[in-house]
Amino acid sequence: MYPIEHIDKAQYPLPREGIYLNCPERQLLWEVLRIPPDSPYAEYTIPLFLQFHDCCCAFEPAANIYHRRQRQVIASQLEQLQLTAAEAPPSQPTSRQQLRTYLTNYPLFSTLLLLSNEESTSLSDWLWLLVRLYHAVGPDDYHAYLLFDQLRSRYPDRAPFISMGVMTQGSRRELSSALEQHTHLSELASSLVPRQKRSSRRPYKADNTHTGTALECGLVKAAFNTTSDTEGREGESWLVMTANQPLTTKAARRKFSLQGSGMTRAIGRANQSLPASQSVLTPSELRLFIILSCPAILDGEWLAIEPDERKYWLIFWLSLLGWRDLDVPVYNLRGKSKQAMSAPAFLYEFDKLDGSVVSLQLGAEVVKGAKPEPGDKRYCSAQPAWSLMLPWPIQSLFNLVLRGVQSHQRNGQPLSHVLSVSQVQYRRWLRSKIQKVKPHVPFSLTPSALEKAFLHFAREQVPDTALALLTGKGCIQSHYINQQISVVNGQIRQCWQAFLAELDVTTALDSSSETHVSMMWSTPTYHEQVGSALTLRKELLPPIFSSILAPLKPETFTSKRRQPHFWQEASERLAMYLHTRAAITMALRPVNSPYPDLSHTAFEAGLLTVQDKRSHHEDERRVLVADRMLMELLNLYLQWQDQWMPLTVHHQPPSFSVFDGKKVEPVSSSVVNRLFETYVSNHLIEGFRHLSASLWLEENIASFDRPFVQSALNQLLNHFQRGQSPLGTYSLVSLNQVAAYQRQCLTEVIAPFAEYDQQALGALENLLACKGGGWTSG
Repeated sequence: MYPIEHIDKAQYPLPREGIYLNCPERQLLWEVLRIPPDSPYAEYTIPLFLQFHDCCCAFEPAANIYHRRQRQVIASQLEQLQLTAAEAPPSQPTSRQQLRTYLTNYPLFSTLLLLSNEESTSLSDWLWLLVRLYHAVGPDDYHAYLLFDQLRSRYPDRAPFISMGVMTQGSRRELSSALEQHTHLSELASSLVPRQKRSSRRPYKADNTHTGTALECGLVKAAFNTTSDTEGREGESWLVMTANQPLTTKAARRKFSLQGSGMTRAIGRANQSLPASQSVLTPSELRLFIILSCPAILDGEWLAIEPDERKYWLIFWLSLLGWRDLDVPVYNLRGKSKQAMSAPAFLYEFDKLDGSVVSLQLGAEVVKGAKPEPGDKRYCSAQPAWSLMLPWPIQSLFNLVLRGVQSHQRNGQPLSHVLSVSQVQYRRWLRSKIQKVKPHVPFSLTPSALEKAFLHFAREQVPDTALALLTGKGCIQSHYINQQISVVNGQIRQCWQAFLAELDVTTALDSSSETHVSMMWSTPTYHEQVGSALTLRKELLPPIFSSILAPLKPETFTSKRRQPHFWQEASERLAMYLHTRAAITMALRPVNSPYPDLSHTAFEAGLLTVQDKRSHHEDERRVLVADRMLMELLNLYLQWQDQWMPLTVHHQPPSFSVFDGKKVEPVSSSVVNRLFETYVSNHLIEGFRHLSASLWLEENIASFDRPFVQSALNQLLNHFQRGQSPLGTYSLVSLNQVAAYQRQCLTEVIAPFAEYDQQALGALENLLACKGGGWTSG
């Protein structure tokens, strides 16, 4: 029933600025129509919003007085805004590129504003279609309103429209069926299909719910359920009693069938990541498709291809690289008219050798996460955008295609407009190519299998974070890793060169006029970084370690050992250094109890097992691999701890603990924060797990003696789907081999810490040799 609150109020709170400042009565206007607070272009939008409101009221009659009153409030507020419109409004925008600041957050407002440019003869039809779309998806579905604008912009002038009777009186399914049969509006049909909402059956809402069997007998089964948040803190709990009745033959068969289907799907998902997958073409299979479709490509003879055909092959190679959006604008860097070039965009520049340089500017904020305070120099920078120099043969194709288009038809225009090719036309062209090649190849051939060939090829060779930046789809490691833009460019382009070598096109690449552009690696950059904004700068580690260990040097040890609080300070400083060193080496999670007791520690093997996140598995333990020096330091510290703290004091298994002057307590997140505030800085320092992942990737990407393996980085961060860890209960991987490889990858990461490790080692040896005092004497 209109007005409908399509969104969650907590996700879209009422802004306290602009037209909503000190106007709580306009809350309904915000929730229903989502008008921007600054209310730009009111001269053009408010009259259309009034028509839009009248259509919504006419389409769905009011059921009660409450809804009629709400509609009157909306109409009254719109009329007040119309009276306060600016006397000299800005010029009316005519394209989506002029509304980039409003497209994402206010899609309905942007679409209505552009709709005001429509001629009066067709305005009513489009307005009613927009009303039906609004009732289906609400005011915040960016992709639905983007598709609406695209279909309206390329709709033929004299083409017949949907019947007004169907739009004003038909159900959603009737209108969706009419759109599917329409030649120019069929793509919008899926947005109008009624969506089924499934209500949660949980008595409590929580991030995780864990079920454990408390009692099971012949007649009854009792299950104890607990909830926890993302940090593992327990919440509500309840007991569920169910009758333990034997299954009938039909129910038992159904249960067995569901288990078999689940195992089949799990095996299928695991096989998708294999080097040879049935759902993606290998480079040799892709080469065969290109030979049968257009052999001139492999020889680099672009002039032998028809100009119209080149445009389709350009889109094909862009899709192969991982970019499939044709609505991205194209800008000339040397153009006379300077325009705002926000990501994503294609930037090109012609040279005097009949060549060109084309780059793809992309957004770098692929995930949303916490950020430090503005101006905090302790953390790495995180640029909002980055540019990828497009490799061969995309450079050559872009050069030929752009030089065949007039300058006023390419600068600032979407790629589909520059090429005069829509997404539908490209799909139709690709399917026709596939139908011609299918009878001559022995493997499955689909558009998806073709376009995912490179991304599948690069899956283990290129970090997931680099592929996420390329495709615009964030991954979990995007929250942790921060890299130089030049390094990301090099990772993608180097893998692309290897992919072209597998396609056996290196001869055409070497003879291409664009080779000087394709082979040019990006120049090194400084502080031009993308990724996690909470990654500490590695330059901070030396001053942090020096401030921690300076009072424990041998020359100061003898003079300070008789001081009252020396043993407390020695315990806290060593514990703080060992924790920081372990957090950077093993990528510890910032949980309340990061360390296990001695029963889960193998000093000779260099392994620890800690309780994993409950969202992964309630009984699963995570295996941590430490280097030899770190394990030696931990072992010596625990020996010193055991020397001055008898086990009988606490009656608990020994663990990594610290003496605070009064009692001994295990190292926890609260203890670590207190120690950093005492000895290092008054400001809380976070991001050691982020720094660990970034250092590991930086050192192992730069190492050419062994290839980069993404699964090794996953092992460091313990990023796996539930139950699929290579070191799980049912794993066939050798634990010793995995540990040895991880330790080899850590060699360069821990190399800068050697000097500080020796200082900590000397301090521990002096403390163990000292017999005249201990923790109990402080």
